[in-house]
Amino acid sequence: MIGLSVILQAAWLAVLVGGVYRRYFHPLSRYPGPFLASITNLWRFFDFFAGQHHLTEAGLHKKYGPVVRIGPNSLSFSSLADFDAIYGYNRNIEKGDFYSFGRQKASDASIFSARSDAAHKEHRKKVVGPALSTSKIITYHPVVKKNVANFLGKIARARGPGNEDGTVEISELVHAFTFDTTLEIVFGRTLSADAYTDTQPAKGLLSSFNKISKFSIGTALLPWLQWTMSHPKIQAAIRKPKFDSEGTMIGIGALVSKTRRAVTSEPGRQEASEDEQASILQNFLRIPKDDSRWMDPELMWRECFNLVFAAPGSTAAALTATLYELAAHQEWQERIYHESLMTEKEASDVSPPPLLTAVLKESMRLHVPFPSAFPRDITAGAESAIPSLSGHPLPLGTTVQANAFVLSHSADLWGDDVEEWRPERFLSDPNRQMNETPKTESPSAEEKFVVFSKGARGCVGKEIALMLLAEAVAAIIKQWRIEKRGGMKGRSFLEMQYQSCPIAFLTRS
Repeated sequence: MIGLSVILQAAWLAVLVGGVYRRYFHPLSRYPGPFLASITNLWRFFDFFAGQHHLTEAGLHKKYGPVVRIGPNSLSFSSLADFDAIYGYNRNIEKGDFYSFGRQKASDASIFSARSDAAHKEHRKKVVGPALSTSKIITYHPVVKKNVANFLGKIARARGPGNEDGTVEISELVHAFTFDTTLEIVFGRTLSADAYTDTQPAKGLLSSFNKISKFSIGTALLPWLQWTMSHPKIQAAIRKPKFDSEGTMIGIGALVSKTRRAVTSEPGRQEASEDEQASILQNFLRIPKDDSRWMDPELMWRECFNLVFAAPGSTAAALTATLYELAAHQEWQERIYHESLMTEKEASDVSPPPLLTAVLKESMRLHVPFPSAFPRDITAGAESAIPSLSGHPLPLGTTVQANAFVLSHSADLWGDDVEEWRPERFLSDPNRQMNETPKTESPSAEEKFVVFSKGARGCVGKEIALMLLAEAVAAIIKQWRIEKRGGMKGRSFLEMQYQSCPIAFLTRS
């Protein structure tokens, strides 16, 4: 019988041999990076949960250059050309096991987790045309306006009697606003007549969403842990419904239950009444069964819930950062204020006016809402697709990524003032005087702006996000003059999660 000591020695030898191979003989050993990165992903796991991994990754590229080995089988890239190759146009760089958390079957995919280009194209056809085309997004504008009015009402109450300087901690208010707005755009008024986050079933909901996004991405860094956590019994325990002291289901379980009922109880119909509020769900339901874009109720629910999961947190991060920067730059506040007074938009135009667009994009560039890179796997035909490889093909299955935060803070791309907030970058003439009328965005700045990713897999909710952000910022600046009352504090996981951002809302004279 083999003794325990022999087994332990053999295991230790296997680990040692594996470490030596990964460090010195693996096909990726030619690429620079931290010593631990060549041996294990554990360092990334712990760094991720520290909430500053985007800063770590940016620091690695400053130290090692445009290509960094960040894991035994993973490379990170920092050039715009490499970003375009990974996310923009190459169909053979696909999503891999990283996106499989919590799914029991490969068929349980959504537009976000679909792996191949063909699968994603099929999901996109079912989602974008019926519900996220520009003509459809216009119909959601009344929902945004209604929720903005509710948001401003909450700010007014928070700065009310007893709050002499009008300072409001906006981080939670902003997240509740973006969540309520997104939920109503997706599911309509079927879930609640009031803002959903004001209801009892929503107790603890936003913090639960933050934890899930943090946990799902973090565990995906360790495939064995992701596989373990995706086991049906563990998933059942994680998804076990929670109830308050009165027996009311609360949190994510309550939302899942309500949204599933909304999908299955609403009959599909192709004609809407004149007073019916537009929603993404209703647009999905109107697709007839003989149409190739038709979805069964389960897929329809997944696509709807995917939007509710993905959009509110990142939009909240973008809005918080924009208000913070405007509160610190009074001159830009006044420019936005006067632009909003002078701009008369057509009902069919959901795009923000030029100055506000520049402010939003520069805020998202400097404070990237999604500071986590979304990895891709090299498949046949893409071995030499990334320009910085310099003729060295990558092995099939290599994981590659380019972080939008790293590119957005690259002095090579944006210049020596990369860490300064300068909306002028997104105007046609950055040197234009303050009182001159802007023309169009600089194509070069637009090309470098990768916050919404690129190509067919770029953010499908981009137009909705910009509409929501623009409506909220313009409404706030019209009503108040804002000043910052401290720093903006938060940590990065899947999206940037801000815990504190105190801003004073002062009455305009």
